[in-house]
Amino acid sequence: MLSALAVGMKYKIGLDDSLDVIGVHLVSGIVGTVALGFLAIPSEGQAGLFYGGGWALMGSQVTSTVFAVLYTGVLTLIIGMLIKVTMGLRISTQDEVDGIDVTQHAESAYSLKDEATGYFAGTSPSRPLPGTAEAPAHAKEGSSL
Repeated sequence: MLSALAVGMKYKIGLDDSLDVIGVHLVSGIVGTVALGFLAIPSEGQAGLFYGGGWALMGSQVTSTVFAVLYTGVLTLIIGMLIKVTMGLRISTQDEVDGIDVTQHAESAYSLKDEATGYFAGTSPSRPLPGTAEAPAHAKEGSSL
């Protein structure tokens, strides 16, 4: 539930996280690790708070979570700065519009463009195609989606 809320929050705060890494991995990792401090079934002398284990396991879980977030955060920041200096963090706006699969990976999972017109399949442009004087025949006939 918290992961779904975190994924939804990215739109409200304007976070560019196309793979939902923050909402899924960070939030779920923190919740799961800390929840173990509450819910651990008694085993080898340690138990979660709900099973009478006291604060020892909870303290270990919170400490390890804070350390992991700080450690990976600092390393990610360093790696990100190195990438920004060497090759940049973003692709061009035109490459995003054209599609990252095609422009960056030279492949496409789906064929969305009509090869004859160069426009997305199923659309009828009302303006002329680039390099032509008039709109395509299917646009003149009034067919549009």
